[in-house]
Amino acid sequence: MFINKNFLWQKITEANNLQLTIKFNTQYDIEQLQKETNEIFIKYSAKEQYGSYHKGGWNGICLHSANGDYTQDKLVKNAKYQKTEVLKSAPYIESIIDSFECDKLRIRIMELQTNKNIYWHYDGTDSLDEVTARLHIPIYTNPKVLFQISHENCYWREGELWYGDFSFPHRLFNGWDKNRVHIIMDLVVNDKVKKMFPHEYVQLKEKRLTIKKQVHNAFAIYNGPRKVIQAIQQPKRIIQKIKEFLI
Repeated sequence: MFINKNFLWQKITEANNLQLTIKFNTQYDIEQLQKETNEIFIKYSAKEQYGSYHKGGWNGICLHSANGDYTQDKLVKNAKYQKTEVLKSAPYIESIIDSFECDKLRIRIMELQTNKNIYWHYDGTDSLDEVTARLHIPIYTNPKVLFQISHENCYWREGELWYGDFSFPHRLFNGWDKNRVHIIMDLVVNDKVKKMFPHEYVQLKEKRLTIKKQVHNAFAIYNGPRKVIQAIQQPKRIIQKIKEFLI
């Protein structure tokens, strides 16, 4: 559906041969992961995620969050981040989380329902070069799930461990007939986290930061006219809702 790379930010990162993902040499027990994930979804209700970059079908359950509240999916300033009660049902997943020697912010099980989109957006500090390295473990996925981080097409398999630089624009479409489910971990960057990555990748930090400025500028130009149009159309939508209510 969107294998094309026609957007300006995609052209910028591709032209600079910028690597935005890393596959680690780790393979988790997918049967155990799926078993515990299924039990979690039976016991707990997934909460729809906030944000204007989707139109529903993007839901999550927190395993580690602000004040240990499994329903608190937002970042909370000065909060104490800790495990939630959900992990009592998932000892194997908890052991994976504990294996990372760093502070953690949000760790969530996230599902994107079938035929749902997550539109182009970027997450400002979710980067090894910024505050948190965002790691993914796919639990349920399929080649029909289309996923891009800027120019990179991401084909991540179940049970693998991946890093993506989500401070660059990314998007996702679930063309599969089942929900796509990942564990998403936001690890606070320290020396031990950096040592997980190839030395050559870490050394290219300044290059990525320089190109990221160009990418964000291109993204702002793309979104600028759309926001103006939305602002113009918003009063019309409100008037229409009032008319529908009066009828």
